[in-house]
Amino acid sequence: MRRRLPGAGARDSRSPGGGPGAGAGSPRVAWASAPWFSDARFVGALTAAGLADASLNITDYGSDLDSDEVREHLRPWFRAIAVVCDREPAAADMARMAILLRFCGRTDESLALCERADSIERVMLTEVVRAGTWRRLGDRQETAAAFRRALRLDPANWSLYLDLADLAAEDGGFPAAADLVGRGLAQARSPTGSGGGSPSAPHREPTLPG
Repeated sequence: MRRRLPGAGARDSRSPGGGPGAGAGSPRVAWASAPWFSDARFVGALTAAGLADASLNITDYGSDLDSDEVREHLRPWFRAIAVVCDREPAAADMARMAILLRFCGRTDESLALCERADSIERVMLTEVVRAGTWRRLGDRQETAAAFRRALRLDPANWSLYLDLADLAAEDGGFPAAADLVGRGLAQARSPTGSGGGSPSAPHREPTLPG
């Protein structure tokens, strides 16, 4: 399942994928190596929100991005992330960019960017992204810890209960998983519940194919 991330709706016009040719964001095409992409004037016009939106769009292609070919194609993009995050550090946008780094197998860089985001502001999304990266690395303890921190930051977010329920069920903790699902559904029906969508169709962060 996929989580609809905060800020993933309206496109910022100052993003690499905005405007004509937006479909050029395929990670299998080395369009980011075009000279204009690394031009200081172009990178200087990018916003953190716009680059975060465009980074998520790359992950929407549904293919495995963890390959040397893709990393080489996106090397200018990674440089742009570094420049924009230095110039306009915004925690939620940095967390969204960290998702692309994880998809491309740059897990250390993804976790480091989450740490930088935390130094600016503690937000639920950063913990969710960090949880996804730890899960990618196979560290279930760190994954669960990150989801629990996310829930402390946003206790009304029913979808986080389902994330923790997934982990409990995968570990064979079915009573705990059932309890977490029940708590999540109760939160979803609450007037103060958050998490987006309906309990029957939770929005989750993008996951790797397979």
